[in-house]
Amino acid sequence: MNNEIEVLKQFFAAINQNDMQAITKDFDPQIVRIEPEGFPTAGTYRGIAEVQEHITKGRRTWAEGTCEPENF
Repeated sequence: MNNEIEVLKQFFAAINQNDMQAITKDFDPQIVRIEPEGFPTAGTYRGIAEVQEHITKGRRTWAEGTCEPENF
């Protein structure tokens, strides 16, 4: 298995465990996440701390509770 797929599997496992440190461990410290208008948490989030807060807030709205990719 290649490294990129393993990183993605670890990322989704971290999401399902709500492990914010593991979710963001490979993110660039200067990350900018833009959530489009029309989404409940629309806005621009800069840096690890803002992105972590945004993901945490967004995860509270997910009825499914988990992410289960079918293919990589």
